[in-house]
Amino acid sequence: MIITSIAGQYSETSEHEADIEYVYLDSEECPKKRFRTTTDKGTEVGIDLPPGPPLSEGDILYADNNRLIVVKVKPTDVIVAKPQTKKEMGELCYQIGNLHQPLLVLEDEVLIPDEKQNVDLFRAVGLPFRQEKRVLPQGFATKRTVHRHTHPHHHDDAMEHGA
Repeated sequence: MIITSIAGQYSETSEHEADIEYVYLDSEECPKKRFRTTTDKGTEVGIDLPPGPPLSEGDILYADNNRLIVVKVKPTDVIVAKPQTKKEMGELCYQIGNLHQPLLVLEDEVLIPDEKQNVDLFRAVGLPFRQEKRVLPQGFATKRTVHRHTHPHHHDDAMEHGA
């Protein structure tokens, strides 16, 4: 089966008489437009979507009277912090940036990948945190790419930038 468009958005509160199959995706897979996968019931699915927003939790890939195929985004291990002040928020984001880690700032939380160096950072800075599994917004990558130091900067000292 080849999927070329999203058929809608599934809500678990809606009444559906069709059998539901799920395609489980990592958050890193959601932006992909072309790939093969298998549903939880063994149906092979080819995804061939046009440019547009990434796949998201609840997207209906296929629908007929007997069956729905729905996207489920797998939870990701993250560290969650709730800075209490703007100063704490700034310090935390500065330190995470120095590690070249992805971060997601929500209303009152900061999420970063649950990796040992990040846990060590939180302990060193003295900010409370908790480790959780979360379904992340589409396109938020938690896998870090290798950072090569080809630009001059210091990780330990604050530097002023400007003319």
